[in-house]
Amino acid sequence: KKFVSFHLILFLAVTLLFLAANGVFERKKDDSRAILRVNSAPEGAAVTLLNQEQGKTPYGCKIRAGNYLVKLTRPGYYPVWKTVSLKPGEKAELNATLEPETASVLFETQPSGAAIHFNNKLLGETPFTLKNLPHGKYSALVKLAG
Repeated sequence: KKFVSFHLILFLAVTLLFLAANGVFERKKDDSRAILRVNSAPEGAAVTLLNQEQGKTPYGCKIRAGNYLVKLTRPGYYPVWKTVSLKPGEKAELNATLEPETASVLFETQPSGAAIHFNNKLLGETPFTLKNLPHGKYSALVKLAG
């Protein structure tokens, strides 16, 4: 009987040590963090979070639960700001579409009525406003007889 008791106690002790070494008895820490994934179209936008650039889209991080303002920027596109509220343990995804920056050009001459050729195409006469031009290089010729 002593032999069986000793082996039983030894077996229980070894089992308890094994379980303890593998974290079975550890208390789970209160993880108040959330997982945030940020995507953009087009990809490659800079992600600013907590007033600091964190990386480029697609971007993911583990962050403390709370309310955040996320800024996405990319050259040639208007910046986008998004807010996100994260709960502890939540997996959230933030998606944004960036719009290309555009410009407008006002053609004005003294005297008015000059012909406007823009990228080798006759647009009209001055005064004339050309709207929503994407970034790029263009050529213009403004002509008036005399």
